[in-house]
Amino acid sequence: MMGKWHGWALTAALVLCPAPSWAKPRSITVQTVVVEETGLFRPQQTNIESEEVCGRFRPSDAQVLAWLAKAKEVSAPAFYETATITQCSAKGHLSTTSGKTYPWILDPGGGIIIETSARDAIYLKGPQLPLR
Repeated sequence: MMGKWHGWALTAALVLCPAPSWAKPRSITVQTVVVEETGLFRPQQTNIESEEVCGRFRPSDAQVLAWLAKAKEVSAPAFYETATITQCSAKGHLSTTSGKTYPWILDPGGGIIIETSARDAIYLKGPQLPLR
């Protein structure tokens, strides 16, 4: 749900470019962000977070859009080697100015994966997000 932002176009000129200079440049310009589910809990063996703690992770459309503007693209190996990955997440989709829509999953540890195809994704790292 877009809540109080319903009817407003959340826009940002956000260009995501790969960090390694040898990688093929790819960019998307994000026009809107929609948060579909928040407070998701993925049980793992470590049990650092609990379902109750994850339930407090409720970023809004505007918060995710602002977070994207601060995030930097990294390679998949760098993402998994350096990102803080918790058992909590939120997910949704974003639309680009070219009219394409991509699903994403955001971790409060400061990482997002934007699935651009069945075999490709954009990995971003940014600031940690608060659990309310």
